Amino acid sequence: MIYRGSMLRMSMLIACMALAWVSAGCKTLQPKGAVYYVSTTGNDSRDGLSPQSAWKTISHAAQTAKAGDKVLIEGGKYGNEQVKFANSGEPGKPIVFEGYRGVPLLDKGKRNRDYSNFGLHVLRQHDITIRNIDLTQYMFCVRLEYSRNITLENVDAFDCGWEKWMGTGIQVIGCSRCKLKNCTVTNAGGENFHLLYSDDNVLDGCKSIGTLKGEDPYATDYYMVISWSNRNLIKDCIADDKAASGKGNHGIGVKDTNNRSQAAEKHGHSTGNTFVNCKAYNFEEAIFCGWGAHHNTYVNCVGDCGIKENNFANGIMVRDGAHDNTFTNCKAVGGSDALCIYQNEMPNQTDMRDPQQGNAFIDCTFECKARNRNGKPEVGRCLFLRNAKDTTFRDCTFKNASSLFRFSKGFEDQEDNSGTKFINCKVSNVKTLLDTGTLPYPWACRRGAQANGYNGMAGVTFTNTKFVKNGFDAPKGAR
Repeated sequence: MIYRGSMLRMSMLIACMALAWVSAGCKTLQPKGAVYYVSTTGNDSRDGLSPQSAWKTISHAAQTAKAGDKVLIEGGKYGNEQVKFANSGEPGKPIVFEGYRGVPLLDKGKRNRDYSNFGLHVLRQHDITIRNIDLTQYMFCVRLEYSRNITLENVDAFDCGWEKWMGTGIQVIGCSRCKLKNCTVTNAGGENFHLLYSDDNVLDGCKSIGTLKGEDPYATDYYMVISWSNRNLIKDCIADDKAASGKGNHGIGVKDTNNRSQAAEKHGHSTGNTFVNCKAYNFEEAIFCGWGAHHNTYVNCVGDCGIKENNFANGIMVRDGAHDNTFTNCKAVGGSDALCIYQNEMPNQTDMRDPQQGNAFIDCTFECKARNRNGKPEVGRCLFLRNAKDTTFRDCTFKNASSLFRFSKGFEDQEDNSGTKFINCKVSNVKTLLDTGTLPYPWACRRGAQANGYNGMAGVTFTNTKFVKNGFDAPKGAR
């Protein structure tokens, strides 16, 4: 009995091992996705299964490829294709579209004011990867719309959009779990990169570039902006207006627009977004957070506007109801102001007219660069505060500026700049404590108005803060 039982157990073990082996073998024998080819010399009537029988258009490939398939697109000029993707991939089996043997270029040929004009359009699809493709001249070079698990890698768009703030290089609307890696957008008329109503996405190593002077109608307005979106990660990204133009433009950050839609109401203000190791150069607002956005985090970011032509040039801007945002180990270099916390627009929404409250700056540096303006050297302020309530500066450094503070009245002559705290900070090489001079719009609230600074020091407390080599005596409570 023992012998027969042992044999039975052994037989069952061998049977189980065989079944596992067969199952594993069946998995390895499952057919892989097809590999298709596209070439400027191809023909869409072919099978596309080899370089010699390649298709001619990316559009045909995007209508044909299915989950697990890979489409290799040979470098070359593909003209005015408007590519729409018909099918989705599956988790672990994405559809891949990849440029090879050079970079394929989709070229609209001429810009126009056609809002239906897309280069690549992914609508309500998932699990698609697109890499190594260039696009130009479209109103929207790439739009990802109400999709998920879409990857763009080494996708470059240039000379997109339409004049005066219209169009986008790469736009992500209503998407989740998408990734943009090492993508570059240059000179889009409206936004270079824009995330709208989109959550849990990643921008990694992307570059947003401008090369046009401010008077050029195609100069970019917003370089990398998040609107009404949550929990996105923006890391190792760069925005650079290489012309340092006079145009009012914006680098990297959050703006919940004041023209609120039903979708915006449903989604709510941007919150939980994280910016890490991002750098923005030569803007009116280099690193920014505004229009009711709250509880966003900026870590190791740099906003440098030291050579910006415009006289309104802020390293970090927090504005129009943004509250409870945190900046850690960031550097703000201003042309006019290193850090500007203020209210300027007058939307109907009351939450955007609340004070900019509870924002915190930890281990940050604020300084200004001397600029030659109209043949005269000019150095800006460390801090411009208008309705900045309960702002905390901890372990921060303020240096090399014409003044430490400018306090400004808000709408209806509000003076709510209370609760400003300096804790373990250092102030050095600053000429004056206060700037109380007369300044025009946009330092004044309304266009055409003038505004004087005032002494708001009653709303500031200093704890263990050092003042060294300044042009004024340390204020009360400091040392």
